[in-house]
Amino acid sequence: MSGRHISLSLTGDEIFILRAALLLWGDLPAVPETLAVALGFEDQRDFAQSRRPLMESFRADAGLTVEDWDRVLAATETIFVSHRWGLGAEWRRRTAYSDEMTLHLLRGVSRRLALARQDGDDREVR
Repeated sequence: MSGRHISLSLTGDEIFILRAALLLWGDLPAVPETLAVALGFEDQRDFAQSRRPLMESFRADAGLTVEDWDRVLAATETIFVSHRWGLGAEWRRRTAYSDEMTLHLLRGVSRRLALARQDGDDREVR
């Protein structure tokens, strides 16, 4: 795994949905081991222990490793979309963000991450 850090220039709305998703996982029943691994975590315990430090990295504007970006995006996409594993239709009620707005914000973050991967430098991507 690469330890390369990438800082993406995120809007307040983008930061909010990423942090909210990580926070809201704490309101759900324990994440099944297989799902935690599919999201890129070592196991259930790693998922639970990683959520808060990942949330804090947005507050500190510290950037994330490529692997952490992947994990945050996968966890956010899952809690946003999935009725089985996440919030599904409850997302809007819990965050006040519509599906359309959330999808637009996630695509923006994902697009910038893809550009940062192509670039290969430890730098901020807008």
